[in-house]
Amino acid sequence: MKMLRVTCFLMATAVFAAAAGADGWETVDIGGDPGDQPRILDMTIDVNVVWLSSKNEGLYAYDGVEWVHHVMADEGLRWNDYGYVMFADAAREKWVTRDRVGPDPWSFSYTADRLDDALTLTDKTDDVWTYYSWDDAEPAEFINPRVFSIAEDSEGNKWFGYRDEDHLSIGVVSYLIENDPTTTDDDWRHYDNALEPYLTQFYDDDVRALAIDHDERLWIGYHERGVDVWDYGDIDDWEDDVWTHYDVTNGLPSNLVHTIYVAQDGRVWVGTLNGLAFYNPRNDSWTTIPGDELPGIQARTIDEDLLNYLWIGTEDGVRLLYPNGTAVALRDVPSAAGLAGKRIDAVGVDGLDGHVWALALEEVTQTTTLHRLASGYVPWSKETFYVYPNPWRSDTYDPIVNVRGVPDGTKIEIFDIAGERVRALATREQPYGWDLLDASSNKVPSGVYIVRAEPPQGDAIVTKVAVIW
Repeated sequence: MKMLRVTCFLMATAVFAAAAGADGWETVDIGGDPGDQPRILDMTIDVNVVWLSSKNEGLYAYDGVEWVHHVMADEGLRWNDYGYVMFADAAREKWVTRDRVGPDPWSFSYTADRLDDALTLTDKTDDVWTYYSWDDAEPAEFINPRVFSIAEDSEGNKWFGYRDEDHLSIGVVSYLIENDPTTTDDDWRHYDNALEPYLTQFYDDDVRALAIDHDERLWIGYHERGVDVWDYGDIDDWEDDVWTHYDVTNGLPSNLVHTIYVAQDGRVWVGTLNGLAFYNPRNDSWTTIPGDELPGIQARTIDEDLLNYLWIGTEDGVRLLYPNGTAVALRDVPSAAGLAGKRIDAVGVDGLDGHVWALALEEVTQTTTLHRLASGYVPWSKETFYVYPNPWRSDTYDPIVNVRGVPDGTKIEIFDIAGERVRALATREQPYGWDLLDASSNKVPSGVYIVRAEPPQGDAIVTKVAVIW
């Protein structure tokens, strides 16, 4: 299989610059109008453009300077109602899945609209829209009304996960093979236990999260039944399929899955109703983030920045998670940090200048506020310095020892336990990493090593790391 390795970060922007403002978060008026803030249901970031799907007001986009608003009246977006999922694919085309409420309370239409805006955000004249639908009376692309999650493989093909909390409709996932970006040449595959009971092994039909890992396996997160991992191999050959199921009995802190995120290092993070865990494919193991760091956290959304820190939107504000599993709250009280509500429905990091974006929901009024952390998290301090994995083992998920939490231009030196210098890392921009070689490019033996960091300004600090072959 081809390994999926998608990265959207285009510049090595220093994330550890001082945060803007006293508490960091800025409020950004959606649409540029402070008097009319729509209810936003989802967000995605296409390099540096923030895309927002709304409940009743269509589709918004913002490049940091100008806002663009797509509505049904433009004859592009088919209608304005209930934009559940906002997704930007590797080709930089934007997808939005929708419900439309009809003339009576029981009349609905279900669609996904795809926009190729030719990367000219403010010019709608070159927009190309492609439409996909569900219809219970006529043949259509979808086999279940509500598309609630989208994932993309390394070939640009799309997976669609269906939400069916009432368990009434046929269809768990669909696969769109992209021959060309038109519905006339699309090749669809639909999967469900009811359709192919002897071939598929889905645990449920209420899918809330999808992801493709670096081994091209499909991860399926259910609302009540944990996670399925489908190693489908050749999509046309059922005999090579391998199914694995995870729930509270073998790795997950809860069976209710909110989100699945595949990190750059290959670990698969699963946010649940009652905690956060990650799967390490190198040693086939699960790790639950300790309860004293993120007690009972509901991780609703996850994104990763240039330094491989994870930004987590929770029911109680935004948390920053160091890759070694140490969590930091931006502020203990989210409202004191400038967030309008505790529940965070989406977070994202743009790939051009490192801005962190968050959608905060005020649950009493059901209003959404868009926030931006303009220059990352916190300035350099001794508390931000660490190495991971620690201990480093030959079967670990990471082939290097990562040195994190230091400013650009820091001098990094590695010493053995006797105080002899083993290696000096080149002074550079973040991130730093030690490849377990000495100054003569020989592999270092197992043992304890000292990592010394001397920033351009301030005192040097040291820490230890164990290496085990």
